[in-house]
Amino acid sequence: WKTCGDDGCTHDYCDEYEVKSAAAAMKANGMKDAGYNYVNLDDCWAYGRDETGTFTWDSDRFPSGMPSLIDWLHDEGFKFGLYTSAGNETCSNGGRDGLHVPGSEGYFTEDVQTFASWGVDYIKL
Repeated sequence: WKTCGDDGCTHDYCDEYEVKSAAAAMKANGMKDAGYNYVNLDDCWAYGRDETGTFTWDSDRFPSGMPSLIDWLHDEGFKFGLYTSAGNETCSNGGRDGLHVPGSEGYFTEDVQTFASWGVDYIKL
């Protein structure tokens, strides 16, 4: 399951409730048992960088935080992936007007370390 549709970068919205609901539905309808065990987020998760340059998630959309969500997904038997841009900004603001979501340009090592500390299994770049 992924948050971004097949319409390019025109729509990408997600939040903690939607992600957990989609994962629960995948378990209930047998998709997970059939091998569909990845939950991947595109532009919708990120918000910016903190004062040390570390990626921050959108705390309105993910109030429990990304590490907590990822732990929950792992406990449910899913793997977790997320998207970051190789450039300085992603292609979408995830439906948040005026927000410029940073990419990983200049922060590749820091971002990989951050994602690993959260428990990310897959990075779409």
